[in-house]
Order: sequence, then structure tokens, then C-alpha cells
Amino acid sequence: MARLTSFGSQYIALAVANVEDFIIDEFVFAFIPGLDFRTSEPADEPMPSAEQIVHRSSSFIHGVVDANRVTFSQMLDTDIGDFNFNWIGLARKGQGPEQLVAFAYVPTTQKIRRLGSIPGNSVSRNFVVEHLGIANAMPVQVSAESWMYDYSSEVQQLQLSTAKTSAALIAANAVNVKQAHGQMNLSERLRLLEDNI
Repeated sequence: MARLTSFGSQYIALAVANVEDFIIDEFVFAFIPGLDFRTSEPADEPMPSAEQIVHRSSSFIHGVVDANRVTFSQMLDTDIGDFNFNWIGLARKGQGPEQLVAFAYVPTTQKIRRLGSIPGNSVSRNFVVEHLGIANAMPVQVSAESWMYDYSSEVQQLQLSTAKTSAALIAANAVNVKQAHGQMNLSERLRLLEDNI
């Protein structure tokens, strides 16, 4: 869950009151040396310095989770990188200077770009912003369910299928092991008989 800045709280309150639309202009990724993601996130968090910002993107999607929560989603594809990040923010440019709306401290994550035939990694980050009535302040209200897919039932089916296949293989191999053990016993008895003759 994102931490709203003081500006973010005021901005959303104005948007909910229909003074202006709630618009996020950029997803910002930064690497702040020494940042511990477990520390509390202050409401007066500043925007990281230009040297600390490792990636910016104005191309992302957003959706409504419910009346009081919206989510912003950013996909960093394999052609983006190379950098590490431990801070993510949502920024609003508007008419004046850029303002930090919400942010989160995250464990350091490595983003690697594809290099020729060597694959890079894809990183997806979802940012949930919670505020009373925020869904009504969004200029376009699209359900997050329309683009976020819950794979849990497919994963459960795969796990069940894997367990059934494993059980069948174990049962089949148990028969083979029993037969091999029986053949070893017969071979040992034959050898003993031949030794006694």
C-alpha cells in the first residue's frame, strides 16, 4: 500500500470534492543508498534527487479497486534497465512544479535489460492508493479487474495436477521397485543354490 504525502492527501481531498480531477503523471523509481524499506514512511517525504532517480514513466495503467481504493500498475519490460530501485513514487506535474503524491519504500530490486540473446527481467509494480471516495475523483473509472487477472485458480489446478501425476509416477515406480526387488531375491537364491551344488 502506498503512503500518501501531505500534498497527496490535500490533492485527493480537492479531487474528491470535485475541485479538480485526480491525475497521476508519472511513476518514479529511485535508488536511495542506505534506505531501509522497513522504516516508517513520513508524510513529508521529498522527491528523491535527480541522481537517485533511476527511471521515470508516464506510460502506466490505473483502475478502481473499490470506492476508496485505486491502483496504478507499471510494467518494466525487458528492454528497460539496468538499475536497482528501493523507492517508488507517484508524481503529479500539473501546472506548477512536480509534486510527490504517494510513495513506498521497497526491498532493493534489480532491473536488467535484455542484452542480445541474453534475456532481461520484467518487473511489475502495483501501487494501491487509499482515500475516502477516491474512485469518484478518477477521470476515468475502469475496474482493476478488467486488466488485473487472478491466477490463483489456475495455480491451484496446476498444483493438483502435479500432485496427481507425482502420485501416479510413484505408484508405477513402486511396482517396478517391487519387481526388481523380487528379481534380486531370485537371483540371490539361484547364486546360493549354484554355490551349494
